[in-house]
Amino acid sequence: MRGLVLEIAVGGMQEFMLNSNHNIIIIKNNNISNNWYGIYLNYSNNNMITNNRVEDNNWCGIRLKYSSNNTISNNNIISNYWDGIELDYSSNNKLTNNYASNNGYGISLWYSSNNKLMNNYASNNWDGIWLGNSSNNKITNNRVENNSWGGIELDKSGSNTIYLNNFVNNTHSVCSYKSTNIWNSTEKITYAYNGKNYTNYLGNYWSDYEGEDSDGDGIGETPYQIGLDKDYYPLIAPIEQSIVIYT
Repeated sequence: MRGLVLEIAVGGMQEFMLNSNHNIIIIKNNNISNNWYGIYLNYSNNNMITNNRVEDNNWCGIRLKYSSNNTISNNNIISNYWDGIELDYSSNNKLTNNYASNNGYGISLWYSSNNKLMNNYASNNWDGIWLGNSSNNKITNNRVENNSWGGIELDKSGSNTIYLNNFVNNTHSVCSYKSTNIWNSTEKITYAYNGKNYTNYLGNYWSDYEGEDSDGDGIGETPYQIGLDKDYYPLIAPIEQSIVIYT
């Protein structure tokens, strides 16, 4: 299937696409509910899944398997049994501005690499973000809060770059098993904090961080410990309350 623009005007159905490329799926003002998968792309590339509401009793809200170069954006994925958004064996996808709440896992990656997770909100799930055997993903500018187990959990997942995220009031801010990752920006960033400009590497905000910021630059003096890793530049306050990034 190629070059399809699909607009659904009836809720409560499942969308399944196999070997489908260069499509736009638009589901407006409807709920997709009570399915095994709300939206499922398998061996499908260069598609856009946007502005959908997938909620209530789907096993998985949105799932990509063996699929690359897709964009999943501006979706509400709420109260699904297992995953809000799940990527399996999928690479080079972009997940932006999604709201994942009250699912088993908000966003999960299994054996998936080189994906970008940006500006997503994951709350009141078991885990906000979960990575298993997944590497070289970039996770930035997400808000992850009030999840009942972990804000972010990683299992055998290395070489991911994770920074400028807010991890707030999760039972465990981070759980990391057999995983070595980068928890700050890989280049220095120019930013403003309390009316002054600075240039430095930036990490994440952790609501359970207990370090101090003696020089007032918005970065804690003591690294935040993550298993065998460290966030060497933990932020002293939530990003949107404290730091203005200059681009």
